[in-house]
Parts: sequence; C-alpha cells; structure tokens
Amino acid sequence: MGDRHVVEAMREHGLIVGGESSGHLVMLEHNVTGDALIAALQVLATMIRRDQKLSALASVYQPLPECHVSVPLNGRPVPSDAELEAVRQAAEEELQGNGRVVIRPSGTEPIVRVMVQHDKPKTADALAKQLAKRVGSIETTASNA
Repeated sequence: MGDRHVVEAMREHGLIVGGESSGHLVMLEHNVTGDALIAALQVLATMIRRDQKLSALASVYQPLPECHVSVPLNGRPVPSDAELEAVRQAAEEELQGNGRVVIRPSGTEPIVRVMVQHDKPKTADALAKQLAKRVGSIETTASNA
C-alpha cells in the first residue's frame, strides 16, 4: 500500500500500529514510516513484558492469502478516486465480508495496483484479475473522454 496510505488508514480508524505485505510496520507512537529497528525493539519489549516466546505471541496470527495485479496506464490518465472506489466497493460486496480489496494508483509507477485478500487463494487470484480488467476499462474510458 505504501507507508503514506497505511498512515492515512491508521489515522482514519484511530489505530497506532499498521503495516503492509512488504513487511513495513508503522507505529505512530514512534514514527510515521516503516521502521524495522523500532518494530524489532517493540517485539522484544513485548516478549519481555509478557514473558513469552515469539512463537507463542505469533500463534494468534492468521495469514490471509492475497493476490496482487498491476494495471499499466500506458500513458492514459489515472482513473478518478471515485471510479476506483466504485470498483472496490462492488468487489467488497461480492466478498460479503470474507476478504478485502485495495485498488489505488501507484505513487511511484504509472500503474494502478489491485490487491485482493481472501481465505481461498484461487478466489483472490480470480477476483484480482477480474478487477484489473474493470480498472483497465475505466482507464480506456477516461482517456476517450
């Protein structure tokens, strides 16, 4: 998602810890960007405070498979936030609370990133590809407007 987007979501939802699949962990009490050293020290502090091994602390983690698809813009304009949000909301409704969808323009490349999380990897993959096609059609429409 990018640290900037993670921090925005954290502030929007009143969270103090956030992260992304790249491994960045953001702890707003300490920094507004991913910082591995702070994250490592906080994990060690938690192990000491709770007198537990890392394996015990990590046992509550339940990974959710995710699929990523990049939609190249190829010189076309970026779809509006409203257009991307409409596609995302429709996909979230399809998932019926059983997964998560993120669709956003890249901050570093001329692409739109699509990410789908679902407990079934095949479902995440199929939906991500379907959404990439939808986003691609929005871009074509936007460039012809």
